[in-house]
Amino acid sequence: KDQVLAELWIPEMRQEHQQKQALLEEAKAKVGQANAARQAAQAMIRAAHARREEAQSLLARYEAEIAYRKSEYGRLQRLLSDRAVQKDQVDEKLSQLQAAQAALASAEAAVRTAEANLGVEQAKLAQAESDLTAAQSRVAVAEADLKQTEILLAYGTIKAPYEGMITSRRVDTGAFVQSAATGRTEPLFSFVRTDRLRIVANLPETDAAWVQ
Repeated sequence: KDQVLAELWIPEMRQEHQQKQALLEEAKAKVGQANAARQAAQAMIRAAHARREEAQSLLARYEAEIAYRKSEYGRLQRLLSDRAVQKDQVDEKLSQLQAAQAALASAEAAVRTAEANLGVEQAKLAQAESDLTAAQSRVAVAEADLKQTEILLAYGTIKAPYEGMITSRRVDTGAFVQSAATGRTEPLFSFVRTDRLRIVANLPETDAAWVQ
């Protein structure tokens, strides 16, 4: 049982098998590329988070500086009203306050830009994860196609279905074998079991009841 009796050479099936193997390798390579793209997108998100945190830190710094400059400017204005300081000193504090306000506006814009960039990178990560899932699905499909081809190729190896003996061989090495699908149904071998026999004999109808 299961001893190989003949092997059929099916070139178109072998070519298809090689093609399916190549498609599987290509699909696996695309999984690697998609995974690398996802890792790159994750790294870009981490960088975007860092830039946003940096921008938020600068924003907090300039907010604190504005609070300080406003306090200084208000104090010098009161002193100016009491003629305790010169007007140019007040103007200097006003200039410093205005500079801090401009820096704050720039920091706010930087925060908005950083948040927008973070959103873009998150979208890229979602796309990369989608691409990876699609690539993995294509690998599964390619593996299934390859498995189907391997199953079909396995039919080209003819094995003994059970313990027995070849009583007739109708092909030789190198012979062209047609598929039964073409209409030719002549067997390659006659193979019989030797552990069980079927005997055909004539029997009188009157004795049929006694047969076991």
